[in-house]
Amino acid sequence: MPEFRHGDLGAAPGGDQGSALGRHLNPFQRKGDKPVVYWSGILDSDTSARELQYTVPDYFNGTLRVMAVAVTDDAIGVTENRALVRGDFVLSPNAPTTITPGDEFEVSVGVANNLAGSGPTAQLTVGLKTGAALQILGEAAQKLPIAENHESSAHFRVRTLDKLGAVDLDFTASSGAVAARRHVDISVRPATPYMTSLSAGTFKHGNKDVTIDRNLYPEYRTLEASTSLVPLSLAHGLVSYLANYPFACTEQIVSQAMPALTLAERPEFGYVKAEPSADIESLINELRVRQNDQGAYKLWPGGNTVVEFVSLYAQHFLIEATAQGKAVPASLITSGNAYLRAIAIRDGNNLADERDSAYAIYLLVRQGQVMSAEASALRKRLTTRYQDQWEQDIAAAWLAASFKLMRQDHDANQAIASIRFAAAATQAPALWSADIYDDPMTRDGFLLYVLSKHFPERLSALGPEVLENLATRINTNRYHSLSAGTTLLALNAYVAATHADTAPQLAIRELLRDKTVRQLELPAALMPKVPFSDAARALRFTSGTDLNAFYLVNESGFDRTPPREAIVKGFEILREYTDAAGHPLTQVKMGDQVDVHLKFRAVEDQATIAGVALVDLLPGGFELVIPAGDTESAGACPFCSASPTVTNLSYADPREDRVVFYGNLTSDVQELVYRIKATNIGTYTIPPAYGEAMYDRSLLARSIAGKIEVVKP
Repeated sequence: MPEFRHGDLGAAPGGDQGSALGRHLNPFQRKGDKPVVYWSGILDSDTSARELQYTVPDYFNGTLRVMAVAVTDDAIGVTENRALVRGDFVLSPNAPTTITPGDEFEVSVGVANNLAGSGPTAQLTVGLKTGAALQILGEAAQKLPIAENHESSAHFRVRTLDKLGAVDLDFTASSGAVAARRHVDISVRPATPYMTSLSAGTFKHGNKDVTIDRNLYPEYRTLEASTSLVPLSLAHGLVSYLANYPFACTEQIVSQAMPALTLAERPEFGYVKAEPSADIESLINELRVRQNDQGAYKLWPGGNTVVEFVSLYAQHFLIEATAQGKAVPASLITSGNAYLRAIAIRDGNNLADERDSAYAIYLLVRQGQVMSAEASALRKRLTTRYQDQWEQDIAAAWLAASFKLMRQDHDANQAIASIRFAAAATQAPALWSADIYDDPMTRDGFLLYVLSKHFPERLSALGPEVLENLATRINTNRYHSLSAGTTLLALNAYVAATHADTAPQLAIRELLRDKTVRQLELPAALMPKVPFSDAARALRFTSGTDLNAFYLVNESGFDRTPPREAIVKGFEILREYTDAAGHPLTQVKMGDQVDVHLKFRAVEDQATIAGVALVDLLPGGFELVIPAGDTESAGACPFCSASPTVTNLSYADPREDRVVFYGNLTSDVQELVYRIKATNIGTYTIPPAYGEAMYDRSLLARSIAGKIEVVKP
């Protein structure tokens, strides 16, 4: 079963239920071959004759086993027979599974002549037709002398054009009136990753121009703009970012579902119901699988690593879902609450531990549990051990909300009085923080959520810089899955508490490349969103009010041009193809195996960068080599070579056309080695390897694209 040759490496992580982009799969998937199987279902029978029909796929030649089982109240009967399926001509194509625009490659088709009576001098016409994304170089039909009961092959040279998606190859063989056809399809995939670029900000009376500078393929492209007096309009961009988020630890799949939980009932955000991550029921099932015996949630599917904060965050989502009437199993909540209680009553070793204890106490109090003693004990420890620190920590907000829910208003007001939002977002952030789950945007999201939900009277004193900082963080890519999720939670609570009104004084115009201007029609809504065209070189936002207006531009998709220069921001990636002896390769023979060396390290005096995802796309005409043997005992990367190894690798995820690695980077050079095999002759683009720190989007790296040639053995 060739379609399932990598099945022993495990299934893709869940959490997004169907989004190829969201699972780091190739979204331009080929259809593949249909399985040769037919099930009639249960049928009633009597003395009348009945007939069932099944069309055998054109690629199948061999023996079919046909089975029937008949059952009555007192008897059972079984029979089977076999049928030989063999065409006059048997076609066996060989084509790559994925290719990239600009690739030139060879496809071949083996032809077996089974035509009775065709004789030793039979002449067959073998042809090829392709979809619009491919161009045949040379003749599309060939005359082949193939004697009866003999085989031969035809070869065709093909160029990939600049069009993405599954493309058809139709091979035919004919002799006189007798013909056979075989269809296969190939995925045309870009050499660049899917990326979301958001431009956001605030402005008052007048105009604000935003330049549009990406050249994107039309497939999976999103070009949208929004403007509003309500900061929740910024959520349109965060929703788009999360909808196609490609990584799948527990925090990330929970954050992906946050738009469906918080925004689906708002008219302007009704579209989130159609996003793959909107299936909250499937997320709940995934969390059920990841929950361990203590009630915590494992960080990765199939692993045992638990991160305390991530488990609390997942339980918070389930509590919010329960409050909205979602069908969350009581056993899941009960087990999670047992873990919360263990965190709530413990004596933490540091401020980060106590922050999690405050969060756990709040989540238990939210469910009606009385935690007065635990909250008071925690406040005493914080005051004694972390004086002048904890008052500005989000732990103070969680404690304040807990006291408020338990009607201890004096203690609640004391705890919330001192905490402030983070400093101006224009300050350059540190490249890495020891606590990747407590960055300024995540902290401010939680703080705005607590104020809006439990201290709405304090929102009137909120300075405009708080929401301006949010727009600046979006505009400068200082957001990630967690901060996007907590910000959506916060903005939804904020708008519910402030009851904002619409503002008809706002407008958006396209400044087109031909120097003309086109007005975009904004829907009559509190937070309108509108698409713009790929002919726009800039967008002009206009406001007729002196109040702060928010704008957001979303450019998401695949860039047409692969990068010509490497990107090094905080860390670097180097990738090299070698033979078994370590010699660099630019040309290989078909059938040869190639060692892929992926080297990476933190730079700019960074000791460690936590939570990094590295993605390496395979060139067309190659496939991943899975070592034989026990993959269960092979560690975090069952398809990697045993030496050299990476000590900081936590998870490896193989796909049909790429591999994804998760781990931590240090200033020491680390190396991953895995093997690929050349399957088709041709010249192929080597897509750049790239990576990003999942909790600091200012840290990213990319190698340059290259070329590799596969020649005849």
